[in-house]
Amino acid sequence: MAYLIVLECSNNFDARGKSLQQAIHWSDEAVLKSKAYFYYDTNPPALRIKGVKQEDAGLYRCRVDFHKSPTKNCRIQLDVLVPPAKITILDDQGAAVLNNVVGPYRENADINMTCISSGGQPTPKVTWWREHALLDDSYHVLPDGTVKNVLYLEKLSRHDLHSMSPKWKKVTRQLSLPTYLDEK
Repeated sequence: MAYLIVLECSNNFDARGKSLQQAIHWSDEAVLKSKAYFYYDTNPPALRIKGVKQEDAGLYRCRVDFHKSPTKNCRIQLDVLVPPAKITILDDQGAAVLNNVVGPYRENADINMTCISSGGQPTPKVTWWREHALLDDSYHVLPDGTVKNVLYLEKLSRHDLHSMSPKWKKVTRQLSLPTYLDEK
């Protein structure tokens, strides 16, 4: 999925009697190629970057040089969030869950479900929820970078039917996948 971002430059500037089109605009073509354009005629001026990818993350600087005044700099840290590449839910036998349904299980059974998240930047926090109540936030980051959370449920009841959901939370983005318990 391609995203467009806008980095605003809070520095005020003028072209000292010339039009802003006549002012010198510079960017490193080797870094941004043709995916970025500086819009000087917006308020505030802004750098627009299209097709943002993980490698675009970093510190950006808007620098304004004046003829008879000190240079002004505005720095913006761009963090790019990358969702997990693969999310797998395993039932208590270690089999991948299909169609987000596990079971059937008998009432009073003890089970576990495992959620594994592969990829993503920054590393996601994998938690288990029942509707809006947190059940388990004890995830572990494995040596290969995958994140694993095992939910242990004791003495299943009808209350547990159709109610579990793992979530992958990043800094500002949260993904959820409903997982349903089927009853025998």
